[in-house]
Amino acid sequence: MIKTFKVKGFKNFKDELIFDFTSGNYEYNTDAIQDNLVKDSLIYGDNASGKSNLGLALMDIVSHLTDKHIRREEYDKHYLNLDSDIDIAEFEYTFQFDKDELIYRYKKSSFLRLVEEIVLINGIPVIDSRQKNEREKATLKGTEHLTFDFDTEELSLVKYIRNNTALNPKTDKNVEVFLLFMDFVNRMLSFDSLDGNRYRGFKTGSESIASAIIETGNLSNYNQFLKDLGIDYNLFEKEVDGEKKIYVKFDSGKEVEFWGIMSKGTRSLTLFFYWYLSFEKEVRFVFMDEFDAYFHNDVSREIIKRLIKIPSLQLVITTHNTTNMSNTLLRPDCYYIIEDNEISSLSNKTDMVIRKTQNLEKMYRTGFFADVKN
Repeated sequence: MIKTFKVKGFKNFKDELIFDFTSGNYEYNTDAIQDNLVKDSLIYGDNASGKSNLGLALMDIVSHLTDKHIRREEYDKHYLNLDSDIDIAEFEYTFQFDKDELIYRYKKSSFLRLVEEIVLINGIPVIDSRQKNEREKATLKGTEHLTFDFDTEELSLVKYIRNNTALNPKTDKNVEVFLLFMDFVNRMLSFDSLDGNRYRGFKTGSESIASAIIETGNLSNYNQFLKDLGIDYNLFEKEVDGEKKIYVKFDSGKEVEFWGIMSKGTRSLTLFFYWYLSFEKEVRFVFMDEFDAYFHNDVSREIIKRLIKIPSLQLVITTHNTTNMSNTLLRPDCYYIIEDNEISSLSNKTDMVIRKTQNLEKMYRTGFFADVKN
């Protein structure tokens, strides 16, 4: 899981922003916590506070360490902070795998151009692009005979090592941790539903959502998912011009393609269900931007309850829906506020002990957590 994330000089983050997932000392809703880290988090903030850009920053790592899908047009425009005198964006991820910690730092002068990369495992440098001596660039077991015969800032040294060495996790603990890190990054996903199926990471290319639901044998599960949320239709599979589509049959006997009559809310739920199918076994980290923009409050809460139950998924959601800010759903260390280039959990926005019986939404709306700096 990601323990901390730092970014500086990227888009609206002129100064360093630190996103700390370290959990607080609460004894309730422990399903949202794993290994003393916040597994499920909700982020609140005004428009233009940086919620969406935080998602882009978190997913930047995917662009050069994997071959997964990335929406380059979102990054190319004003990649570097326009208010900064230094034309460099800096990123630092701290990952925690059981008792081991891996730190990955890198700098970029543009979306495609890496300036430096450093990987430390339990405080020991194992990859350092700054080193002139090739043997000091990488000290992972299995890289002894690797030749660094490339001279381009568009190729990640970390990715080059992963793709050009037969690293064996059984031979060295550091190799095991490094491979866990690379696997985690390959399983990172970000998506939003405000404008079609816009996603970053985890997959490559595109596919028909309806066909994917049908071909994975999940049409009946999808139908039940909608019914559980109060959307009751008689759905069935129909092939049209060689493509499998989801149709709905009405009591009158009339049939129509379901996508054509969906509301924005149902389309958003359908997109969520499409990705949800991969959450439990495949995705390790997901950033969902404005995921409940078209949902009723009850639907939003029900979906979050489902997500909390997935033990292997680290979840970050941005939202404006304060009705979910409740100790009956999560806890104060799971709710974050982003403002003025800072992001802090509610538990870190006050020195007061927040009790389970207190109304977090009311406290937030009345300004209890405002203007408090860490």
